[in-house]
Amino acid sequence: MRRSAFFRAACTDRGLLALVGGLLLASSWLIFGNTPEPHRTTLFWAVQAPGDLMFFLSALAVTRNVRDDRRAYRFWRLLTFAGGVFVTADVLRTAEGVVGLETTESGPVQLACLAIGQTAIFAALIGYPMLIGSGAARQRFLLDASIVLAGVGAMVWFLLADPRAANTTGGGVIGGLVIGVGVLAVGFFAVKLVLSGHSPVGLPAAATMIASAIVLVGQIVVLPIYAGPLDPGVALAAQLLPTALIAAGPRLELLRFRVDPEHFRLRTRRRPYSVLPYGVVGGVQLLLFGAFVIDDELTLRCWGMLIAMCLVTGLVVVRQLLSFGENSRLIGELDHANLQLRHQADHDVLTQLANRRLFTERLDASAGAGEDSVALLAIDLDGFKPINDRYGHHVGDAVLIAVAERIRRCVRPTDTAARLGGDEFAVLMPGATPESAGQLVARLERVLSEPIGIGELRLSIGASIGVTVGSAEDPETLLRAADAAMYAVKHHRAPKDLMQHQ
Repeated sequence: MRRSAFFRAACTDRGLLALVGGLLLASSWLIFGNTPEPHRTTLFWAVQAPGDLMFFLSALAVTRNVRDDRRAYRFWRLLTFAGGVFVTADVLRTAEGVVGLETTESGPVQLACLAIGQTAIFAALIGYPMLIGSGAARQRFLLDASIVLAGVGAMVWFLLADPRAANTTGGGVIGGLVIGVGVLAVGFFAVKLVLSGHSPVGLPAAATMIASAIVLVGQIVVLPIYAGPLDPGVALAAQLLPTALIAAGPRLELLRFRVDPEHFRLRTRRRPYSVLPYGVVGGVQLLLFGAFVIDDELTLRCWGMLIAMCLVTGLVVVRQLLSFGENSRLIGELDHANLQLRHQADHDVLTQLANRRLFTERLDASAGAGEDSVALLAIDLDGFKPINDRYGHHVGDAVLIAVAERIRRCVRPTDTAARLGGDEFAVLMPGATPESAGQLVARLERVLSEPIGIGELRLSIGASIGVTVGSAEDPETLLRAADAAMYAVKHHRAPKDLMQHQ
C-alpha cells in the first residue's frame, strides 16, 4: 500500500514532472536548436539552474525532517550545501553570459564551485557510518560489498585494457587513474547507499543518485572511448541528464517522508538481501561477452575478465552457502521455538506435567483410537491449603513440584500425568485394567504420604485418589465418575470398592 501510494505521488508530483519536462525540452533545444556558440553554452548553464535549485530545496526540506538523527542530519546538510554551491555556479555562469562574457569554457569560479560541491557530496558519503552488525550479518555484508567492488574492478579493467583508452587518456597514468577512481567511486556509492545497514537515503532516491554518477562516469570515460567526439549540442544535452537525476534523488526522498513519515525510522534495519550483487554479476557476464566479441583474439582483457568472472562467481557461491547455512540455523531455531511453544501450551508451567487441555486431548484420542478400557485417576492433595497459608506460596509451589515429580516416577511411559489446576492432579492410563489401576493407586498413596523436604521443613501431605475404569467412548462420564470417587474418599464416604466400573 505504501509503495503504491509513493509511486502515485512520484508520478503526479509537479516538481518531478517539471524536471522531466524541462529536461526533454532543454535537450531538444540544445540538440536541434539553431542557437550558436557561445550562446548555447550560456543556455545550458541557465537551464541547469532550476534542476540544481530543486536539489537544494528538496535536500533542505529533507534535512529538516531528519533533525532527530544526528548522522542523517549531517549527511543531508552536506548535500544541501552542495546543492547551494551548484546553484551558485549556475547563476554566476549564466550572469556572465547575460553581461556579455559568454564562453564555451567554465571559468575558475565555476570550476571551484563544482569542485567544492562534489567534495561535499563525497564527504557526506564517506562520513556516514555503515551499521553492518556482527556475525553472519557482517559476513553477508562484506561478501556483498566484495562482489560489488570486484565487479566494479572488472569494469575498470575492461575500460583500461581497451587499446583505444590509451588514445583518449593520452596514454598517461593520470588518465587511467581518473577512469579507475571514477568507476570505483560509483561502486563505493552503491555499497554505501544500498548495502549499508543504516542508509540515509531510501532505495528510489539512492537509485537515481547512483544512476547520476553512472551517467557522469559514462560521459567522461565510456563515450570518449567508444563513441568518439560528440556534437557540441548533444554533449551539452547529455550533461543535463546527471543533473536531473541527482536533483530527483532528494525530491523522491522528500516525497517518501510525505507519504510515510515513519519510513526513515523503519529503514534503519538492513534488508535481509539485496539484488545489487547479482546485478553486478550480470554486468560482469555482459562485459566478458563483450570482450570476446570486440577483441579479435584472446587478449589480456579477455583473460582479466575471465578471472573477474571466476572471482565474482566464487564470491556469490560463498555468499549463497553462507545464506543456506544461516537459513538452516534459523529453521532449526524456529522448529525448536515451535516445540517450546507447543510444550508451553500443553504443559503446566510450574510442574511441567500435562495441563487440562493436553489431558483432555489425550482422553479424546483414546476414545478415537478405540481403546477397550482406560483408567482415570483423580488426585486431590490433603492438607495442602494449610501449608500454603502458613508458609507462603513459594513453599506451596515447591510442594506441588515435588508431588508432580513423585507422580511422574510412578506412572507408566504410556500414561499421561496432568495437573488440572490448584492441587488437583489426574492420571490417564490407556489399556489399564482395574488391577493395574489399583496397583498405581497404592504406589501413589505410599509415595505421597512420605514427608516432603523443603529447605529445613519436613512437610507431611497425603492425597485422596479416586479411580474409574471403563470404556473411553464416553470421556465426560469417566471424568465425572473419577471426581465422584475422589470426593467420596476425601470425605470418608468411599465404598469398600473404590473402583467405579463403567
